[in-house]
Amino acid sequence: MTSARRMELRLNAWRSFRGIARASRTLAATQALHWAEHLRRVAIHESWCVRLASRFSGSSTGPGRVTVAIGTDLGLCGPLNARVADAVRALSVGSSERWVLVGERLANELHFEPPREHALQLPVPSSFAAVEATAAELGILSGVDPTTTQLRIVLASSVEQDGAPCTSVWNAAPSHDHSHELLRGTALTPDDALRDEATRLLWHARLCHALTRAATSEAEARLRAMSRAHDASDRKIGEQERELRKLRQESITQEMLEIRQLRTP
Repeated sequence: MTSARRMELRLNAWRSFRGIARASRTLAATQALHWAEHLRRVAIHESWCVRLASRFSGSSTGPGRVTVAIGTDLGLCGPLNARVADAVRALSVGSSERWVLVGERLANELHFEPPREHALQLPVPSSFAAVEATAAELGILSGVDPTTTQLRIVLASSVEQDGAPCTSVWNAAPSHDHSHELLRGTALTPDDALRDEATRLLWHARLCHALTRAATSEAEARLRAMSRAHDASDRKIGEQERELRKLRQESITQEMLEIRQLRTP
């Protein structure tokens, strides 16, 4: 096989890779926009739930705690699971703490640290409807009561410029600057049943927010990774094309010299 032929094969491989990177980048951009819109709405809903729960005096939350760690089962989004696993390992853990690991790859990354008997593994939701269902069922599946248990969430909450995910630990609702003031001055009767329902509603809203934020960060990380891959393949293709043109020109020049030598008496 000639050098030109080998170079053409490498060039075709790079062009195929660029096509895959372009398609993956477009899909990731669409997913990022999709999840960002859900995130905007669910953040407003959680803000409303925080204000609702704050209208009740006292707290129905007891000393128990459940920690939810959210990973991903998809690739092409950098060291997201590794970063979340590192954040989980850095936490202080109580002896009676319950764990929920969202994502099989995250569970494998942690090697079931904490122990398997205290950890519940759930699949990563792939749609907002699945997010709502997961949040609604989590209390039942984990065997904890939201009205007597503190909620802690570990997730990839943002993405750096280079596409690396940044992790956060949510012990309370993230602050949001919403112009509307809901429930301002509203007096609610200090009924235990109503307070417990407000706590359950806040749990659900916070889990929906965290799962949606994690999905948004995952899509953004994948978008940045595929953008870098596309740009890198573009540069490599340009280099390969220049080398191929140079090689072909050298081959043509060599053939012309050989023909001239043959015609020289």
